[in-house]
Amino acid sequence: MKKIIAISVLAICFWGTSVNAETVIYNPSSNIFHKITCPHAKRCKSCIKIEKQEAKSNGARACKSCGG
Repeated sequence: MKKIIAISVLAICFWGTSVNAETVIYNPSSNIFHKITCPHAKRCKSCIKIEKQEAKSNGARACKSCGG
């Protein structure tokens, strides 16, 4: 019974923190974010990986090709 409770608590904690987390490729120069699979992101030299919500809070917009 203790194992079931411990596993349930861990699952809830893990699920609760990563449900809305989505990593995107963000270009701080253009202020545009891309999906990781976007061809534009793969060619970008100054891009960084950040959470989508963080990119949006920086005022970034989604890529017109991939939709971010």
